[in-house]
Amino acid sequence: MNFVPKPSLIRSHGVQQAFTLMELLIAATISVFLLGTIIVSFVVMSRSFNALANYTDLDKQSRNTFDLMARDIRQTGHLTNWTSTNLAFTNLDGGVLSYTYQASAKILTYTNGSLGQSGVLLSNCTSLTFSIFQRTPTNGSFSFYTASNAVSAKGILINFSCLRTNYLGLTDSEATETATIVMRN
Repeated sequence: MNFVPKPSLIRSHGVQQAFTLMELLIAATISVFLLGTIIVSFVVMSRSFNALANYTDLDKQSRNTFDLMARDIRQTGHLTNWTSTNLAFTNLDGGVLSYTYQASAKILTYTNGSLGQSGVLLSNCTSLTFSIFQRTPTNGSFSFYTASNAVSAKGILINFSCLRTNYLGLTDSEATETATIVMRN
């Protein structure tokens, strides 16, 4: 028996063909589109991660500032001097505790003479105000009467705003915080 393949089943092993110009253009277009998508995703994600890191840093700085101030102010003897940007206290041992906001440098500094500590509490602080109040609550609300002088003050209200910039130098993260600290003594 003699087996002869049909002509439709015979493969030609002759000439191999390359990509046509149209196939090459379509492949290049798809490649450029995919590469552009990857680059845009990378830029957006890096800006988001940078903003997230800035917010985390602002939150940590705010929390540390309020913790330190609350601890030290609650242990003071009394408030001796007050302005909207400065606080000065006398500690129970006679040392001086002071907080000073320097608007030109955008920092809040502190000095605790009793412990021999000083340093910067807040940086990149665009605004900060201190307010003082008495312990007596006002009628019908949860607020307190404003103190007229440092001697009658039993509480401190702190408001500040800090900001951070991204790697392009643009402001992308801002935190505004408010805290009330009541003096024990």
